[in-house]
Order: sequence, then C-alpha cells, then structure tokens
Amino acid sequence: MKELFKKIILDFHNRGVPEVRDRSLKIPLDSKKIITLLGIRRCGKTYYMYQIMKELLKKTSIKNIVYINFEDERMTLTKENLNEILEAYYELYPKANHESYIESENKLYLFFDEIENIPGWDKFVRRIYDDYTKDIYITGSSTQLLQKDLPNSLRGRSLIYEMFPLSFKEFLDFRDMRDESYYIIHDRSMINYELEVYLMNGGFPETFAFEKDLRLKTLQSYFDLVVYKDMIERYDIQNIQALHRFLKLNVNNVSQQFSVTKFYNQMKTEGYKISKDQIYKFFNYAQDCYFLFPVNKFSESYSAQMRNEKKIYCVDNGLAANLSFSVSSNSGYLLENLVYMELRRNFNEIYYMKNGFECDFIVKKRNEFIPIQVTYELHDKNYEREIKGLKKAMDRLSIKQGLLLVKSLDPKYENSENNIEIMPVGKFLSEDNSLFNV
Repeated sequence: MKELFKKIILDFHNRGVPEVRDRSLKIPLDSKKIITLLGIRRCGKTYYMYQIMKELLKKTSIKNIVYINFEDERMTLTKENLNEILEAYYELYPKANHESYIESENKLYLFFDEIENIPGWDKFVRRIYDDYTKDIYITGSSTQLLQKDLPNSLRGRSLIYEMFPLSFKEFLDFRDMRDESYYIIHDRSMINYELEVYLMNGGFPETFAFEKDLRLKTLQSYFDLVVYKDMIERYDIQNIQALHRFLKLNVNNVSQQFSVTKFYNQMKTEGYKISKDQIYKFFNYAQDCYFLFPVNKFSESYSAQMRNEKKIYCVDNGLAANLSFSVSSNSGYLLENLVYMELRRNFNEIYYMKNGFECDFIVKKRNEFIPIQVTYELHDKNYEREIKGLKKAMDRLSIKQGLLLVKSLDPKYENSENNIEIMPVGKFLSEDNSLFNV
C-alpha cells in the first residue's frame, strides 16, 4: 500500500491543483485546528479543498501538500495502513522530516477526502495532529462527524463547517452574472429568469450548465450514490425497495408535514413490509447523509418540538424536482424549499408555526426570533391569508417585525405593510441583507 500512496502523492504533485470556481464559504487557513468539511456528496467539498490549496500555494510549495481521496478504488485500507501515508511521503521527500526544514515554514498540509469510512481514522488524525502537523483538512458526507458525535479523541481540536450545493448567489457567480448590487442595477426580468432556472435545476456545481437530459441523468446518479454509499452500505440495509419508496415519498412531501403513521399506512397499503421503527431509522439515515432536513414545529417546550410533526425539506431543488413529478409541478413547494436551504446555510435554529394559521419559518438570530412567510404569488385572493399568518406569528412571539418573501410580486403590494417587509425572493437570495448579519 505504501507504494500506491507514493504514486498518488507524486501524481498529485505532478498534476497540480486544478482550476476551480471559488465558493463563498470562508475557512481560516491558520486556525491550528483540524478543519472538518461536511456535506452531501457532489456538492463541491473536494473542489473547495482545491480552493484552499490554491490559497496555500501563495506561500508554500505543492510538495508540502498531501491530498488523499479515500474513495480511490485502488485502496483497500485498514487503520494499520494509514501510517503508511506519512512513511510514503517522507520516503519521497526525506528532507521534509528534518527539524531545520520544518522550522523554515515548510509546513506539511494534509488533505483527507472522505476518510470517515476507514476504521480508526480519528486516532490516526489525532496522532499526526499531535506529532507532525496542525494543518489537517478532512471531508465527510455524514452528520455523525458534527461536534456532538465527533470522536472524543478530536474534541476541542476540530472546527466543523458545512457545505451545500450552490446558493443562488454562487449560481449567479458561476454563470458570471452577479455583482454586489445585481438586483438593483440590472433588469429584474433577467434575475427572475435565472431564479426560475435555479428553482427547477438546483445548484449542484457539476450540473448547473448541463442540458436537461444529461442533468436529469446526473442527478439520478447522485441520488443512487447517496442511497447506496451513505445508506445501504453504511447501515447494512436489507430492505432496499422500501428505502427507495420511503425516500421518494418524502421528496413528494417536500415543504409539507411528515407523519410516520401516514407513511407507514401508505407503504403497508402498497405492500411494503416495514415497521414504524424502520421508518424512523430511514428518516434518520436520510438526515445523516444531508439528503433531507426536518424542521420542528415551534414550541417553548423541547419535548413538544420532538413530539409534534416536522416539515421536510430536500438539500437541492434539482433533486427534488427530478425525483418527484408532484413537486416539480408545484412551484410553491419548490420556492419554499429554496428559501429553507438559504436559511439553513445561515441559521442553526429554524422552526415553523401552525395553530389555526401557518407561518412557514421562524428563525432564531442570537436571542430574537424572525418570522418569515414565503409565497409564489401575492395578489388580492391570498394577500389577507399570507399577511394574517405572519402577523399571528408576530403576535405569538411578541415581536414587531416580519418578512414576506414573494416570487412574483404585484408592485401595489411592495412594502404595503409598515411592520412587514415585503421582498422579492430574487432580491433576498441575490444580495447581502441584514437578516444574515451577525
């Protein structure tokens, strides 16, 4: 295995860091912490590592960077093989192990892509962090690597960041169509057209410029990869058909409430042999691999939050629209899913409110709550309902400000409520706004 590691290291050094489009995520380069980057497969984690390497190359040589992709099919690894990475590197570059070399700022930078599936990886990373270098970057596709589930050996030594498919801002950047005041200084019809494309196609970096047929096939392959690698293989799932049906049913219910009993009854009616306990497990697996996200119903009681039905959102609109005809034909559901993912990038606590009325999102910003309503259109027939749901949430929370996001906004309603900001979704997604300020 050591010889293979040598080949991989040399191939990378000879090939160099590929050209990349910069993402908006900001990660410190000199934190003295293990940087852990998490997210669904194919969302751009590897290329973000290249982005970091590109910055490092401004001050170091590529020979001081080691990049290993642990999903390389040539590798069959055990924890005993991991130390051979360092042995291979130092045999290739013997001087790199001398104190005089290390002290001359020729630090070693280690990038380990998808290392989480190697047994004992955490103890290996801890040892090299203590003995060799503090500059370690790892990626993973499981929420089990979040701080609450991080191996004890790495607690206090790791900073964790999450990555998602392209935001709308990044989508515009990738299409060379954005500047700091895009929505103000450009024709709104153009940004609304781009938003419509993003609404249906999603933001996976590889697919944003694909033609329809290739994009749909690629998104289906992403779904299959997540299901087989991150669910079936990781959790040794035997009831594969039931898992597929469960996931498709969930995508059909994007932006709607999730009921275990409802899913159980429907799957039983369709002839699937499944228990409620299995449904709970499937739901947890889908969350673990960043495919689905639950939103709790707002309550001051934590136990009530856990007990009440949750709303479900999908990591990417392209996946949701591709996997479900009912979702792809409902622009309102897709718009709400889009807004949720933008909120998820910026807030840890997101709720919904429903009690004779509905408010789509309640986000917690520091010690205050902000109610947000989302609607595809705002017109005479739905204006009162949308405003009422928002105002009821504001009354319940004893706050004076709310936000109503609208895809197609009749100009006569723009900012028509003094204590409610009515904003086009395109403007909200494409420009910096105060909601996200710390």
